[in-house]
This record gives sequence, structure tokens and C-alpha cells, in this order.
Amino acid sequence: MERNILLPWGEMNIPCRVYEPDFSDVDQVVIGVHGFGGNKDSSVLRAVAEEMYFYRTATIVFDFPGHGESAASSLELNLRNCKGCLMAVAELAQELYPHVEKFGLFASSFGAYVGLYALDDLMEELGRVKIVLRAPAVRMNKTFLKLARIDEESLLKKGRVICGYERKMEIPYSFYEELLKTNVVADYDLPMMILEAELDDLVDAEDVEFFRLLNGKACLVTIPGAGHRFDHEGELDMIVDLTRDWYLCEEVLLCEYT
Repeated sequence: MERNILLPWGEMNIPCRVYEPDFSDVDQVVIGVHGFGGNKDSSVLRAVAEEMYFYRTATIVFDFPGHGESAASSLELNLRNCKGCLMAVAELAQELYPHVEKFGLFASSFGAYVGLYALDDLMEELGRVKIVLRAPAVRMNKTFLKLARIDEESLLKKGRVICGYERKMEIPYSFYEELLKTNVVADYDLPMMILEAELDDLVDAEDVEFFRLLNGKACLVTIPGAGHRFDHEGELDMIVDLTRDWYLCEEVLLCEYT
């Protein structure tokens, strides 16, 4: 079952979608976070949510400012607002399912960056969270320049850049400055699964692998031949299978991926 919720937060409303099993009670909630230029309608988020139906799990996804159906403009896209949206959704999860004590985070690219930026507050709000990071843009300043197809000097001169996919966004230099100043590459001392694309052209492998070295409890899984979008045949199934196993027992059970 799906339902849409417009969640008030400050002066903006956050478009959310809740996927929940209609044949059993919910005993786990996963929060899904899309990447830069994406939205809550992500095929990956939907596939994960539909798989987790069978394991008494609800999934809540939402749109960042300037993305998807958000009425907020891209000029309101900053780390404070993105973190605030994520935390508001975490509170919504608790309101909808007050009996649930098991939570998960499935976050892609920029969403993974925001998730790490908010992780301390998220853990304080929800308790222990099972974490899956897909193609995490741990050096988001570098990934942003690649996404926008611009170099730092040109961005500084122009002051802003237009980028995005289905919805174009006007991104000021100040957003890039914020990314430069905000480092999420640290030791979080938590189990997490990192799904890396072998041929990712937006997230540098050396950054992800250095992040993994800092996080001794993390499990890094590289999908052979995959690009940033994981859109080749069979790759979505791999992501779903690995994610399901992680949320059920925090292990990579498929031996070919270890």
C-alpha cells in the first residue's frame, strides 16, 4: 500500500510517500533518501520498498528542496534544510509507527552525504539505525562539479549554475562553498554497508575506499561493471538482495559479493 503525505516543516512542506505492507503489522521502518537531482520516485527506492514489504517493513521516502514535487525552490537547497527534512521524516516515522524500535537508512549519493552529515542527530532521535549507502558521495564538493559539468573557477566567476535532470535547478556558488566546508569523511564506529559502482563516473573510488578504511565496521561491496546509476540488467536486483539481507541481519550473505 502507498500513501502520500505533505509533511509541514518550518515554512516549507515536505512531499513524502509511505510504502507499507497491507497484510501484516510493521516492525521496522526504512527511510529512503534520494540523490542530487533525483526524487522520491526513484526506481531503486521503490524496488527496495516493495521487497521489504515481505519483511514487515515500511519505507518512507521524500523530496529534498528543489527536487521532485517540493514547492521549495532550488535556492532553498542547503545542508541545513536537507538535514531538517531528513530529521522531520525521522520524527514522522516515529509518529506513524510508535511501537517500532528497528530503523534503517537507505541513502544514495548526495542523500548518503546528507545522511552522514545528520547521522549523530538521527541516531539520537531513532536509536540504532541499520545503514546502507549506495554510491555515497562522501566528497560531495567533487561530485557536484562533475554533476554540474563545471570547474570551481568557472563556478566562482558565474556565481551559479543550472543543473538537474527532470527538474532543472539554479544552484548558487554558496551551495558549493557549503559542501567544501562540510566534511563527512570520518570514523562513525557503526556497521554499515556501502554499495560501490565499479565504473562510477561521479563518485571517486579512492574516496569511497578511504572512507571504508576509516570505518572498520563497514562492509564495502563493489558491483562489477556498474555505473553510478546501477542501471544495467541485473544490477537493481543485486542492490535489492544485498539491502534486504543487510536490514535483516547486517551481513552480506551472497558470497559472490564479498
